[in-house]
Formats: sequence, structure tokens, C-alpha cells
Amino acid sequence: MYKRQLEKDLKKRSSLLTFVIVGGGPTGVELAGSIAELSRYSIRQDFRVIDSAMTKVTLIEAGPRLLSNFNESLSSFTKTQLEKRGVEVLINSPVIDIDGTGVTLKDRKIHSKTIIWAAGVEAANLTKLLPFEKDKSGRIHVDEFCRIDLPLCRIYKRNGIEPPGSRLAREASGTLTDMPGKQGDRLDLSYFPASPFSEMLFIDQMHSHWYNLYNSQKQTGFGLCWNGEVFPYLWLWQENRFISAPPYNGQKRAMALEPQSSNEPILEQALKAGKAPYLEAGESVETWLTAVIHHEPQQVTQITQDGTLATHGEFMKTIYGN
Repeated sequence: MYKRQLEKDLKKRSSLLTFVIVGGGPTGVELAGSIAELSRYSIRQDFRVIDSAMTKVTLIEAGPRLLSNFNESLSSFTKTQLEKRGVEVLINSPVIDIDGTGVTLKDRKIHSKTIIWAAGVEAANLTKLLPFEKDKSGRIHVDEFCRIDLPLCRIYKRNGIEPPGSRLAREASGTLTDMPGKQGDRLDLSYFPASPFSEMLFIDQMHSHWYNLYNSQKQTGFGLCWNGEVFPYLWLWQENRFISAPPYNGQKRAMALEPQSSNEPILEQALKAGKAPYLEAGESVETWLTAVIHHEPQQVTQITQDGTLATHGEFMKTIYGN
């Protein structure tokens, strides 16, 4: 906003004050509403030259309605509430192109310097090499034959984040193969269990920064190694047909392992705690990651930046890598 305040050219200022969010799912809807609320009320008194209430927020959805995985009445209600907050909602509006000046639709161009993509992503091209069943976005299905390998690290549940389908004790902490369960037992999390459950876990104190997934039935593994100076933490989410509410409807089997720059899961909390890394204007950071596909059934104990796997002291070059 401060850059917008300094801009004297009205046309350029208008572009700087226009926020475009692409994707009318839960993420896009929440972003559009939050930006509209912040600009019109929360920060309006912070600027002398511009009126932040002049901010224009546009939410673009390619389909016929917002929140397409939810009930149609909720979609209609959401659209009405966003429009009351001053958000321009465009449906049936697929994006043709995005560049440094704005977003091009079939019938118009919206000039903006801030474009947020919230329309989802496809799986990496690397997964196209694998002849396995995938969802419509190209993601490979997970099952009870999927094993996780991690370096020495701590895995824990955060206070206040308690999925109802969790098998673990409240605020459990331990290692991948030894976590305290709700029933006083010890659980091995290295395998994806067949029974319904839901977990959201956080990982820190990593001695090195990599993970490996191996499916014994498919006899194929996927490993990822990354720059731990930029992403020192890891987040693990597992869902196996437990959440019955839309959009999962008790049918979702999914797992996510995502490198993180902060161990605070919510941006607002990370900012308050001073744990949200940020870049100054004009500043940039270069980083790296290495993804590999392999057929090594043994437990992986290390993945290096060049894509080499180690299994109990033995090193093996991967079949594919990038």
C-alpha cells in the first residue's frame, strides 16, 4: 500500500490498487473477502494520500458459480456477501492470459499489479512418467502400501489443531516411527493405514532436509530434497476417508508433505510472533529443490542435492531426476 500511496500517476495508481484473485473456491473467496475488509476498514486510517477504500477487488471464476463443491445455495449466498463488501465477482470467465500488466479474459483486460492465483495447481510433470491411477489434476492416489522415510527429526501436533479423526494423543510429540496414541499405545506413522483417519502434523529439528515416499505394491518411490536454509520445516497432512463434509464427502484419500519457511501454520500468527520470513522491496532469494523417481525398496536414509539416494550406507543414483 505504501508504494501505491507514493504513485502520482492516477492510471498507474489505479492498477496498483486493483487486486485480482483467480479461482472461486474456498481459498479465492476467503482472500477476496479479507482484502476487501482490510482495505475498506482495517487500514483505512493508515494512509494520508490515498483512500484505501478505493481498492478494487475482483474475483474471477471460470465455472458457473463460486464454491462449486458446495451446495448451490451457499454459492449464491457467498456471491451476495462478497458483492456487499464491494468485491466484483466474475463467473463463467476463464482466464486467457496473465502478464505483468494484468489479466486477460475473453472479452476484456483487467489492469492490475497484484494477481493471486487460487484456482488450484496440476501435479508436476514428473508424475506423468508414472503409469499409475491419478486424479483429474494428475496427482497419484495414495494407499496403505505407501511408506514415508524421513531424516532424524521431531514430529508433533500443535496445540489447538486437533483433527477429529486423529489417532494420536493431544499435543503428541515424537519421531516418525514412535508417536503416542490416544489409547496409550505407540504408533508408527511411516505407513499410511487402511482404516479411516485424519492427521495434521508439524515437523522441525530436521538434521537434513528431504523426504521419501515408496509404494511397495507399485514398486516405485518419490523423493524430494530441498534447501533447508530457506525451508527449515515440514508439514504433514494425511486424510483417509474420514471427513464426511463437502468437498471430501468421506471419499478423500490424500497426503501432503510440504516444506515450510515458518513453523507457525497461520500467517497472522506467524507475523505476530515474528516468525514470518519476508522480502524487502526489490529483494529476491534463490533456492533449489531436487525431485527424483526411483525403484529402491529399502528404507532411504539420505537424499542429496544431485538426486543420489542412500540406503543404510549404500548410495544409488536415481533413474529419473530434475
